[in-house]
Amino acid sequence: MAIIVVILTAYIFPRTLRKYCGSPNCDAWTVTTRVKDPVRFAKFVRGESHLADEEILDYEVYHTLGLTDDEGDEPGGDDSPDTSHTELQELRNR
Repeated sequence: MAIIVVILTAYIFPRTLRKYCGSPNCDAWTVTTRVKDPVRFAKFVRGESHLADEEILDYEVYHTLGLTDDEGDEPGGDDSPDTSHTELQELRNR
């Protein structure tokens, strides 16, 4: 099941979004005004990665150090990391 989520998130959804944004059905101005970082989004639509190098490194450091909670024993079942970007940088610099 997890591999399906990875495939959808990493490959299918970005391609679908790029295709939609390049179609005549997309209102580019509406999309541009609603995204957090329009320049980054424009680069993504033109084919660049949807992840910044820093985000990839943070993910790798986080998972390499075994900081994930794969057991799901936290209340609420939130699998999002509690480690901040600053904390990850400190761990990386050790």
